[in-house]
Amino acid sequence: MEIKSVSRSGGATPQSVTTPQQSGIKSISRSSTGPADIDMSAPIQGVGLMDNQDLQDFTYQDFKSNEELRQAAVRFGVNHLNFSSEELEEEEAIDEVLEHFRSLDTNELTAIQDYGYVSALQADENIQELTDYKNLYQAYRALPYFGSGSAAFNSMGSFGTALGDYAEGIATAPSTLLGLLIPGGGKVAGQAVAATNKLLISNVLSNLAKKPISTSVQALASAPARAATFAAANPIKSAVALEASGALFQNIAQQNVEDTIEVREGISATEAALSTALGATGAFVPVGLKIGFHKFIDKGTPELIKEATENAGKLAREADDAAASTISKNKDEVKKFRSRLNALDPERVARGQEIGSQIAAEAGTLQPDFGIKFSREKSDRILAFGVDLLKKSGGLRDGERISDGIARTIETLKQKGLDSSALSKEINDVKIKYNLTDSDIAALFAADASDAGRTLGKAGFQAKIFRNVMDMANDNIFVVDKRVKETFKKINDAVDAEDGRGFIYGVSELEGGKADIVPKSTLEKLARKTYDGLKESDSLRLALMVSQTATTIRNVASGNIRVGMDVLTKALDNGTRLATSKAYRETVGVKGALDDVFAITYGLANKKEAVLAEEFLYNGFQDKATKMFSALRDMDPATGQAPTEMTALRKFSRQINGLNTLSDNMFKRAAFIGELKRALNDMKVQAVKGGKAVNDADYDLKEIMRSGKFNEVFGATEEGKKFLDDAVERALYFTYQRDANNPISRAFIDGVHRYPFLLSSFVPFPRFIANAMRFTYEYSPLYMLQGGLKSFGKEARNYEDFSKAMIGTGMYMAATAYRLEYGEGTRWYEMKLADGTKFDARPFFPAAPFLFFGDIAARFITQSESTQKFLGIEEPHKPRVAFSRGDLTSMVQALTGTQFRAGFGLYGLEAIVNDVLQGDFTTAVEFPREFFGNIVTTYGIPLTASQDIYNSLLAPDEARIARETDTDNFNLFMLRKILARVPGNYQIEDMLQEKFGFDEARQYESPTKEAPIRRVTPITRQMFGILRSEKDTAVQKELNDLKITNSLIYRKTKVAEADNYIRKFMGPYIEEHIGRVIRSNAYKSMDNADLRRAYLVRKITDFRDTIYAQAKNYAASVKGPEGSTFSKKEYKELPDYAKKFGMEQYEKRKQQDKRLQSLDERGLIDYDLLYLMGKSGANMGPDGISAYYQSRQ
Repeated sequence: MEIKSVSRSGGATPQSVTTPQQSGIKSISRSSTGPADIDMSAPIQGVGLMDNQDLQDFTYQDFKSNEELRQAAVRFGVNHLNFSSEELEEEEAIDEVLEHFRSLDTNELTAIQDYGYVSALQADENIQELTDYKNLYQAYRALPYFGSGSAAFNSMGSFGTALGDYAEGIATAPSTLLGLLIPGGGKVAGQAVAATNKLLISNVLSNLAKKPISTSVQALASAPARAATFAAANPIKSAVALEASGALFQNIAQQNVEDTIEVREGISATEAALSTALGATGAFVPVGLKIGFHKFIDKGTPELIKEATENAGKLAREADDAAASTISKNKDEVKKFRSRLNALDPERVARGQEIGSQIAAEAGTLQPDFGIKFSREKSDRILAFGVDLLKKSGGLRDGERISDGIARTIETLKQKGLDSSALSKEINDVKIKYNLTDSDIAALFAADASDAGRTLGKAGFQAKIFRNVMDMANDNIFVVDKRVKETFKKINDAVDAEDGRGFIYGVSELEGGKADIVPKSTLEKLARKTYDGLKESDSLRLALMVSQTATTIRNVASGNIRVGMDVLTKALDNGTRLATSKAYRETVGVKGALDDVFAITYGLANKKEAVLAEEFLYNGFQDKATKMFSALRDMDPATGQAPTEMTALRKFSRQINGLNTLSDNMFKRAAFIGELKRALNDMKVQAVKGGKAVNDADYDLKEIMRSGKFNEVFGATEEGKKFLDDAVERALYFTYQRDANNPISRAFIDGVHRYPFLLSSFVPFPRFIANAMRFTYEYSPLYMLQGGLKSFGKEARNYEDFSKAMIGTGMYMAATAYRLEYGEGTRWYEMKLADGTKFDARPFFPAAPFLFFGDIAARFITQSESTQKFLGIEEPHKPRVAFSRGDLTSMVQALTGTQFRAGFGLYGLEAIVNDVLQGDFTTAVEFPREFFGNIVTTYGIPLTASQDIYNSLLAPDEARIARETDTDNFNLFMLRKILARVPGNYQIEDMLQEKFGFDEARQYESPTKEAPIRRVTPITRQMFGILRSEKDTAVQKELNDLKITNSLIYRKTKVAEADNYIRKFMGPYIEEHIGRVIRSNAYKSMDNADLRRAYLVRKITDFRDTIYAQAKNYAASVKGPEGSTFSKKEYKELPDYAKKFGMEQYEKRKQQDKRLQSLDERGLIDYDLLYLMGKSGANMGPDGISAYYQSRQ
């Protein structure tokens, strides 16, 4: 079959424009007309149907009675609003048009979307749709807002409908939704009161002079964390700025729409400025309402903070006084201690304090203006603790290390008959006296050990101190942090192996620093410096990858999904406990159970109380607080120790990730305080079961903090210590940042970070992946058995694990129902929006695993009508293919919660393996170029936000049309990678191409449709975290259902430009001819999805050679100085011996050919000639070439 012609226009073929006069329309008909059958391909009406009409007295009745407007409304509803032509009546269509334009007046996103829509129509010369938009917009703008002629008093639902349309536009505006995130909380109603100004603005601005003014827009980057801090400290100013920005965006977009449809000329800066000013005035009412709402949530919290501060301060002062007294009365003993610890250097004792304070300062930029001002200088109290404890065994002996003395004292107390319970009480009483925790004692051990390691030389290397600490930790006499315990184990192992270097590293790790082992040679110094530089650069790259606003919004959305799942899990857990446990019913009760269910939710709502708990944690358990609130935690080693060396690059990485840190810490605080409250309830239930009389205040976190006894409750009892550690771990797990707890995960995490760029380019965030996979397993039917054993075992305290499996199973069933109902025509990870566009839901973990397996199940269900009938589905769904070769990669993405697209990606590896297995080594050879190109691109990710804003508000339509990025020219390839995220990158590239003679950039051609691929409202990525893609054609939907991917439709060649030409011709063929096939009765009669898939793949394959021939002919007709791109392709496909022969002959010809010499000076090659010469060598074969050379000698 011959493909005679191919059109690549995005819409209707350009035609001569018919004016209203030529069409015979002299005035708007005011007679009532009945419904008419709408021809969606009706002849194009004149642009500006309403231009010459007298619109001064235009009414809603006139709108309804005009036949042209009625038909335009139906076409508009189908083409732009995603209605079906079969279900949309003319009367309804007019009201849908009015609703849409009301949203345009009040919602900046609608205005931005419409600008993208009309500019695309203009670029594609789609006269019909552009005309419909203009006519309908002019008619809408002519309607009065109120009165008998207005739509508000005559359309469906009367005034209430119009009011509802405006309210919906306001409530869903990004400025409204983002306003809810300003510190202080709020309600949509509050924002809506403010945003109502937008409606008034539109009317006021319509009367302004519309004179084109040339303006220059320059985006100034600001630190996201500082912006958030400003928002927290200045809620009114931030609300004003947000409303003003929303009004500005809405007005600029709306002016762009009017300019494109030619109802105004140019952009009026005066109008934009007035819109901004009027929009700002609407910020004051919602701020007042939000403050009132927040006062309701925080009721009682200010008093709690005041009392907690006073009581905790009192305990701290009493501990200081006790320490001063002990030191004063035991001067000789104190002297011994200080000689061992170099005056107990406070910087070393409170190890990590500086970085902890820095993290706290950065993490707390959204904290309210309060704080418990405890003294961090605990050195005297720690010193007094040691003196007091050792007095029980005669004090510190000459030459004895402090840790050895403590170990000896404990052994002495045991010999006196103290069992483990009495021994713990003896030690805890001393800790309570000085208001210390095991974290403080661990600091004492660390200081003593590091001093021994530094000052005792070989003796220190062989000291028993490290074993003593390990023994005490293993006996749970002191609950030492897992990381500290692991560090002591490393030191012990190094001692046993006589590994001096390992010993030095271990001791240095105790101090929270980095061992400074001087390299022996210049080469070692250079290697170390290079390695450190690469690690820092890779860490910066990873930080930049998650720095844009879109990532923060996605993380917040994912966090809220996690909160919702937590509520469901605890509801099932606590409901089961209420039904099965008398002790739980009597101790906690229904109210307590409900408080437990919403504990984390309340932690999000009452941020002040959550921050108070954080302050207590920092005061008494700084090592745990530093661990929990460490910024960029996914870049830390598997042990979870945050690097203490604050290099310039790491500091910059933290600053640019300020928003992510804020959102992470918000959820960590909420999870931490929620889990503590739940733990206290569990402690109370266990106490009652044990026959103890309980005081409710002792198990109420608010009362514990109010009394200032946080350290005592969670630091002086084994149960309290356990629950505190568990709360910290759960808070980290809640944000997928928990440390690895098995050797495989540790090796995985450490391996990625040990080899900068190499592994991190494929798996950039291993800690997240390890946690995500665990979460996916726990919330699945596979966890039923293990979760059941944990929940129903003798030692079980609740039914949480089994509840997770049950809720997860329910989520999979819900996902199956969703994919069954809404998944037709989409890929497993795509979700549809109301206007027919779709977005990729994979970034919103944990949605991915549920959607993937739900999609597999839904596809199986569609293959059986009997199953659908059994499930109560009256109208069976069209069968879809369940499995395909690409599902393995998709499953890995779903289970790990990562797309692998942020780095080079798993897809890159998969493509290499697939090509090599088929004997094509091209991808493997080009791997280094792709690998480094993707690394370069990731450094530009922070610019994505400004690029999205530019492309949505200011850029011409061509900036939103996807371009081919691949090219054989390495320099051009890297240039495109560098510019990929830069605002105006296409324009910059075009300018450089014109100046330096690069190949002209080509539009990316889709292999499955004729129209170009456009970015749909890119700004939604930064507003809502979703990157929208265009509506699929009917053919694309069918290909999605049958899992026919682009790689099945055509195989890539070795020349990027040739691939683009092939797609250029493949797209129209697929859309036209395959479209005709799927509409045929023969195809529709196939009830087996796999059969239909095989049939379509065969049809596509049959025409592939024809497509290739068409593309080759076209390439030859538009060839440049290097000849046809297909000549380059065919030359590269020749055997190596033939390519070598061809190049040798080409070089000989070049010596006499000035044209070839001229090309060479520009770095170009005539591939037409080179291919002919190489082809002749291939025809001769190796033996023929050898004979040829012999004959020439």
